[in-house]
Amino acid sequence: MSGIFEGRQDGQKFFSHDLSKLEEGQYKLAGQLVAMSIAQDGHGLHILNECLFNLMVGSPTDLQRFDLDLLPDYQSSDILKEVL
Repeated sequence: MSGIFEGRQDGQKFFSHDLSKLEEGQYKLAGQLVAMSIAQDGHGLHILNECLFNLMVGSPTDLQRFDLDLLPDYQSSDILKEVL
């Protein structure tokens, strides 16, 4: 399952954009493993960026505080900086 996350440091990971891993079901498997961990009172997945996690679970998050420099794709980060 390596390569489904990318990022600069622990606690700041994002999902990688890899269609072959999607077709292979690796993202689904990762989700199932996390769900099993949480269902058994495990810790879940603490490597994800906090804003990303909050958006995924429907919790409120302050996107104004999001640091675009944390994005692993420098090109996307630069484009977003220009737009915002």
